[in-house]
Amino acid sequence: MIKRIFLSILTLFVLCLAGCNIVSYTHSHTYEEGWTYDNSYHWHQSTCEHNLIFKDKAKHDFRQVDKVEPTFEDEGYILYGCTVCDYQKQVAINKLEHSYSSEFYFDDQTHWCQCTDSGYENLKINEEKHDDSNEVIIKPATTTETGLAQYTCSKCNHTYQKTLLISISVTSLPQVEDRVIYAGELLESVVLNGGSASVSGHFEWTNPKEKITSSKQYSVSFIPDENEKYDIIDFEINLDVTQLTVTVNVGDNGSASNVGVVNVDYDGTFKVNFIPNTGYQVESIIVDGSEVSLAQSYTFTGIKSNHTIFVSFAEVPTTNLTFQIEYISGTANAYTINGNTITFNNISADSVYAISGTLDGNIIIDTGNDYKFDLELTGFTLSSSTTNPIMVLSGNEVSITAKNGYQNYIYDNRELIDSTDTTLYSAAIYSLVDLEICGKGELTVESTNNNGIHTKDDLQVKNLTLSVKCSDNCLKGNDGVEILSANTTLIATHGDCIKSTNSHINATTLNQKGTISINGGTHNLYAACDAVDSSYDILIDTETTTLNIYTDRYS
Repeated sequence: MIKRIFLSILTLFVLCLAGCNIVSYTHSHTYEEGWTYDNSYHWHQSTCEHNLIFKDKAKHDFRQVDKVEPTFEDEGYILYGCTVCDYQKQVAINKLEHSYSSEFYFDDQTHWCQCTDSGYENLKINEEKHDDSNEVIIKPATTTETGLAQYTCSKCNHTYQKTLLISISVTSLPQVEDRVIYAGELLESVVLNGGSASVSGHFEWTNPKEKITSSKQYSVSFIPDENEKYDIIDFEINLDVTQLTVTVNVGDNGSASNVGVVNVDYDGTFKVNFIPNTGYQVESIIVDGSEVSLAQSYTFTGIKSNHTIFVSFAEVPTTNLTFQIEYISGTANAYTINGNTITFNNISADSVYAISGTLDGNIIIDTGNDYKFDLELTGFTLSSSTTNPIMVLSGNEVSITAKNGYQNYIYDNRELIDSTDTTLYSAAIYSLVDLEICGKGELTVESTNNNGIHTKDDLQVKNLTLSVKCSDNCLKGNDGVEILSANTTLIATHGDCIKSTNSHINATTLNQKGTISINGGTHNLYAACDAVDSSYDILIDTETTTLNIYTDRYS
C-alpha cells in the first residue's frame, strides 16, 4: 500500500500563495502510468502540480492467484489478485475438522468416540464413565474384604468387572467454622473442622464450587485414605446462612429499577437505576447516610455488608434556565443538570434530544456503548472558560446535529491546554469515540487557544454549514476524517485545518486508518501550517468538491 502524506497540499492550486480564490486557467493534467490503489479501488494519480486529482477510479477485479490448503493444525488461504493493478488480498480458509467414529470405543472405565483420521487416533470426544448397568455379584464384600461384581454398560454394551468396596460409617460429623456465613459465598470458602469415621480419611464439600443460597442442608463427603478399598460416604449438614441486603428508598416524583429490600450476594454487584417523572431530575443520592455524586444510577460492588440508598427527585428548574432541553425519542429523562453542567447518560434505547437557548457551562455525553445518541442543536449558544464545552465520554454512534434553519455557536474561551495531558481535553468539542457532526443547519465553533473539533477515533462531517476558527487544528480525527456534502470555513491560526494521526490497520475489520476524504461541498481552508495533514491518504472527489486553500495565511 502506497502511503502518501500530502504535506505540500498548497501546490494544489498555484494561486494559493497569493491568498486569493481559485481561478480557471488552461492546463492539461498528467497522470502516472502505473496504478495507485487501496483495499477497494485503483486509480491513476496525477503527476502534475494538481496532485490530488485522479482518473479511471474503479473497483478491483479479482481473480484467484494461489491457494494453500488448510490442515488440522493450520488455516489455509486463497490469494486473489486484481487483474488491472498489483493489489492482492488473502482470504483465510478454516482449519480442517476431525471425523470421529459413530461406534463407541471403550476400556473398563469409560467409553468414547475415536478420531478416524490417520495419525490422530488418540483424539477422543464424548468420553464418559460406564453406567454400571446389569449388575451381577460375583463375590459380595464383607466387613474386612472387598468383593467383585460384573456390569454391562447400557450405552456401549461393554462387560467389565469392578471391585465392591467395603462399607464404612461416620462416627461423628464435622463442624463448620465459627463465623457468619453469607448467601453468595461458595462452599469451598467455608472450613470444615473435626469429624471422624471408622477408617482414616478426611471430610470435604461434595460440590465445593456450589453457591450458598440460603439456610439449608449441603452435601459433605468423607474420603477414605484407602479409597481403592473403602467406599466414599456422602451426607448432609446444615448451614445457618445470613442474607445481605440493599434497601432502596425513593422520594416522590420518581422511581427506581428496584425498590424496597433487595437480596444481594456476598462480594457481589448490585446496580439501581433512577427514573425521574417527566419534568423532574435526580436531586440527591444518599448511600449509607452519606451523599454521593449525582447520576442516573448507582452501583454497589464487592458487597460485604448491608447497605441503604435513598434517592430524591426535584422539579427541573425552568424559570432561571437560559436553555431548553426537549425530549424527542428513546429514553426519557436521561439527563441531569448540576450547576452549569448538563450530563446525558443511562439511555436504554436509541435516543434523541434537542437543546436551544444559551448556556455558560458544558455538556457531557456519557451514554454507554449499546445505543445511538443524537443531540440536536436548535438555536443554541454554548460557551465555557473552565472546561471544554462538549465532552463525549462514551456512546454508540454519537451525533451532534445542527437542525435546518438554525444558527448555533460553541465557544471555548479557556487558556491553552496541554494537549499531552490525558486528563484534559484540548478541543471545544472532544470525543473519546466516533463522532458525527451533521444536519442542514449552521454551526460555528471558536476555540481561542486550542483545537476546534477533535475525536480520538473517527470524525465525520455531513451536510451542514460549519465554521471553525481555532488556534491549533480545526477538524482532527485521530483515525480519520470524512467530509460529505458539507460546506466549511476552517481557520487554523497556528495549526492545520484538517488532520489525522493514526495510520495502522484495524486488527478486527482490517480497515486502514488515517485517511482524510472530502466528497462534495465548498471548503475555504485558512491554515498557518497545512490545509490537510493526513497520516495515510487523502481522497477528494474533484467533480463535486471545491477547495479554496490559503496556507501560511488566516483571517
